[in-house]
Amino acid sequence: VNREPRNDSLQQAKEFYNSAQKTQAGLINRLVKRYVNMRGEQLDEIFSGAHVVVEGDKAKLYEAIKNDPRTKAYERISSHESRDPQYGLILEEGAGTLLTGTTASGDTWFQFEGAPWGSEASLKNNLSHAKDYVVYKATGKNQGPFGSSHYRDANPLKLKPK
Repeated sequence: VNREPRNDSLQQAKEFYNSAQKTQAGLINRLVKRYVNMRGEQLDEIFSGAHVVVEGDKAKLYEAIKNDPRTKAYERISSHESRDPQYGLILEEGAGTLLTGTTASGDTWFQFEGAPWGSEASLKNNLSHAKDYVVYKATGKNQGPFGSSHYRDANPLKLKPK
């Protein structure tokens, strides 16, 4: 599976997240924009599965996602390290899922994944997530809903809070 970003799919992703005002994806879009400074090309990487660290935010974005009842965040496990429990948010069909946790220094990390994982996800989504994990191990690139990214835990995309 090759999920290299394509201009048309990234444009579709941006349109989806910007137009989805009453959806999970729209809510996450608004939360991330409220708490994180980013540029357009960074947004492309984020939609493609970049592992993002919000340096110096003291877990503000993590807490906002975890505690806002509209996100329907659920505690889940993953292969990523986190000082605090990790939370997943299953987004609309085709939008993947958002995973968030905290760094050892207490800042937020998050990444969009191509498919949900865990007890809240369907069997089909769990199998798709497992397939993405195999692709990640083979290529060294995170697999997001709209592409793949070389920004991983060991080499995160570092952004600053607002």
